[in-house]
Amino acid sequence: AATCYTLTNLLHLFFWFYLSPKLWPSQATSNFFAVIVFLFSSRSNTVLDLSGQLAFSRKRQTVVKKNKKGVSWKFTPDCTHPVEDGILDSANFETFLKEKVKVNSKTGNLGNVVQIVRQKNKISFTSEKQFSKRYLKYLTKKYLKKNNLRDWLRVVASDKESYELRYFQISQDDESDSDE
Repeated sequence: AATCYTLTNLLHLFFWFYLSPKLWPSQATSNFFAVIVFLFSSRSNTVLDLSGQLAFSRKRQTVVKKNKKGVSWKFTPDCTHPVEDGILDSANFETFLKEKVKVNSKTGNLGNVVQIVRQKNKISFTSEKQFSKRYLKYLTKKYLKKNNLRDWLRVVASDKESYELRYFQISQDDESDSDE
């Protein structure tokens, strides 16, 4: 199989052979000029192989490979206790996440890559791209701070794929000491 040269490689060869005429016979130089003129005049995807004959080839199409494993990252923030107490609105938290989550460094660019679905008091967050649980925790803390709930609630990881919002533990002993 002959090795094919692209147009830029042909230009490099042309200048190299043109500047050193001892390496290339005069007849071959005229044939080379004809090939270069043909390449510039035609709009097709033409390349020259080593034997000096013209070879026609198609451009390669880029193929997007999908994950064969179907790997997805799934996280579930559990808002059960604050929602039952009426402190937190899960629908509002869901819209906050949809607006603030960044995909490819752009907010509101969820597309088919990230799905955010609310199921009663839990919000399931599924991503086809690699996604950090820490980033989701950061956004949750940001939401709590925005709604002045950060002093009352904390974000605790309950297992590897989920975390929950819990109240800070305030001991009864501290309150009785402060009353005296």
